[in-house]
Amino acid sequence: MKKYRFPLVVSLLLSLLSALVPMLVPRISSVGPPPIVYALLVAAVFAASFIILYIALGRQLKNETTAFYSERIKRIDELQKQEIRGLRDRENYRREFIGNVAHEMRTPLFTAQSYLLTLMEGALDDKSIRDAYLHRVSKSLDRLIYIIEDLSLIAKLESGSVRLRKRDFNIVTLIQEVIEMTEVKAEKSKNQLRFDKSYAAPIRVFADLNRIEQVLINLLVNAIEHGRKKGRTTLSIQENDDKIWVRVADDGEGIAPAHLSRIFERFYRTDRSRNRNKGGGSGLGLAIVKHILEAHGEQIRVESELGKGSQFSFSLEKAKILSLTLTD
Repeated sequence: MKKYRFPLVVSLLLSLLSALVPMLVPRISSVGPPPIVYALLVAAVFAASFIILYIALGRQLKNETTAFYSERIKRIDELQKQEIRGLRDRENYRREFIGNVAHEMRTPLFTAQSYLLTLMEGALDDKSIRDAYLHRVSKSLDRLIYIIEDLSLIAKLESGSVRLRKRDFNIVTLIQEVIEMTEVKAEKSKNQLRFDKSYAAPIRVFADLNRIEQVLINLLVNAIEHGRKKGRTTLSIQENDDKIWVRVADDGEGIAPAHLSRIFERFYRTDRSRNRNKGGGSGLGLAIVKHILEAHGEQIRVESELGKGSQFSFSLEKAKILSLTLTD
């Protein structure tokens, strides 16, 4: 009300004056003026009061309207700028993604092509060379197949066309099986895979067993590839009220803070000079992990420190245990 105080006060004073005029004028003049004079005087005072109030409120309304539309224009301008930045970011991501896909596919294709050309130019007659080269061609084509299958899986997960087959299972048993599956790879780099402690009692979760197995394999392979030689990869399980948290921790090279927000992107590498063929994977392992867990409605977190290693943690829904009460 402060902004309307002045025009209201002026209007009230003029209205009060118009009410006092009939009482003041006869006292000033010995001969009272005709009634028409009073009427005109009162009308003039009311008109002046109305005009002053109208002008004051009109100016105030104009200022408020100008400020309102000015604020709206600023907000629209900011939204447009954000949209433009988003479009540029998506365009940059698209270009980077296409470049990465082309590079990842070109490498195994060119490798296979070079070996096949060598065989066609005469090395086919030498059995030892032929077998070795055909084996390398097979490995290159396997890598290409991995890339295509992983890209197809991510596309299906993003579109929601992958149907999850959730069921109740023991996560401790599954982790033990995955450790056994990846032991051969770990032994090559002398990396030790182990639990942080003994889990004697079963810990049951409700999820798609095959997809969670893939999550664990990808995280363990990532830990082995980025861990140090003769290092250690530790798996642990933590129970909360309604969630189970699985942690995979390595003591490897770690991840710089600048890269943490992007490590789940397809083909993203923290070290661009790293040999892309190291490990023979598709470069989509962590992206698949993220999409599988998002399809479950779960979370994945990463904590890392350069030179000390990284820890990946993901949540799973705890299986509901039905308690049966026996009555006599």
